Amino acid sequence: MSSRWRLCGQNAAEICYYDEHRVMRPDCLDIAKGSRQSQGQLQPGLKMTRAGEPPSKRILIVEDEPFVALSLVDTLLELGFDVAACVADVRAALDVIGREHLDGALLDVRLGSERVDRVAEMLDQHACPFIFTTGLGQADIPPEFAGRAILQKPFGTAALVSMIDSVFGR
Repeated sequence: MSSRWRLCGQNAAEICYYDEHRVMRPDCLDIAKGSRQSQGQLQPGLKMTRAGEPPSKRILIVEDEPFVALSLVDTLLELGFDVAACVADVRAALDVIGREHLDGALLDVRLGSERVDRVAEMLDQHACPFIFTTGLGQADIPPEFAGRAILQKPFGTAALVSMIDSVFGR
């Protein structure tokens, strides 16, 4: 079975993973090995889990750095989570929250010139747990969410796994 990563959207605005059974988007540019071309579309309820594994908690990743996002997707998949989507802007994140059932989210606080405050507010309204990721520390977190979980960038896999277990469980 061949797996590969693909970078999607305008200016690498979205990142998606697919394996030979679960094609996510047709407008992706290959950034890793593999030669299979897809004509699939993002389908409601389509899961981003590795083939053969049972579904797990659905996690949204909001991250604008492509390789950080790829690493997060890979780690979550390896941990057995279902990555509901991986997006790089507030509009796309709000769209996913509005249409998908989510069990948790990882939120980069700053997405270029945007902040994820509205995304955090919408997740909070849906009673969906989330973890902020930031390289700027506690001062960068929206004041109304100062008590939420924070992963300080750069973080390692052990810190990510510990935080995920603490906030989302498995």
